[in-house]
Amino acid sequence: MHSKIKIDKFLVAIILLALIVRLGIIWSQPVITPYFGTMTAIENAARNLVEGHGYATGNEKFTPFYQLPPGTSILLAGTYWIFGQYSYIYLRIFQAIIDSFGCLFIFLAGREFFGRRVGLISAFLYAIWLPIAYLSTWPLHDALMPFITLVCLYFFVMGVRRNATKFYILSGLFVGVGCYFQPTILFLPLFFGLGLFIYSLHKSNFMERVIDAVKATVITMLMVMLVITP
Repeated sequence: MHSKIKIDKFLVAIILLALIVRLGIIWSQPVITPYFGTMTAIENAARNLVEGHGYATGNEKFTPFYQLPPGTSILLAGTYWIFGQYSYIYLRIFQAIIDSFGCLFIFLAGREFFGRRVGLISAFLYAIWLPIAYLSTWPLHDALMPFITLVCLYFFVMGVRRNATKFYILSGLFVGVGCYFQPTILFLPLFFGLGLFIYSLHKSNFMERVIDAVKATVITMLMVMLVITP
């Protein structure tokens, strides 16, 4: 994070509010039932990972699993291994905590563009927006995508504002990580680059800005490719 970030008591309160909302959802629905086979497949793959059968489905005949990316199954397997229980609850709490920090990144992005007040309002709305809060408490492959997308956006914005390659690399890193949860995020840097190009249309040094947009997009995409290559 940028060295000039200071602790903001209102932001801390908003993050805590986001966590309370998400934990409240879990408390109100501690037991969840798999639906459409998605959660069942994720759980089965997580069990097989813990038991040493690889990223596969099945109980006796194990079949490599290609229908969903492995990110959520890996996280779920991690909670199985750490807590020694085949339970969703630990992953749900972990995701709730992580998603609560989405308020931080939407605040930082909003502050860069419009100032502190807009950043705080954006963070507050994210904290209480129930569709995102509800999604983050389910063991689904796209549960953390709002958070990951905000992180990618923030670092890309910082790359533009600070003209620093390291932020484009960080943005690409998180896009690559996001691909292990929802592969469609792969093309996010292209949309970031397109947005930067459109933003450059009214600038006097247009061609220089276009080159910068292409450079930023290429660096970010190269980092994405590096992360997903394994």
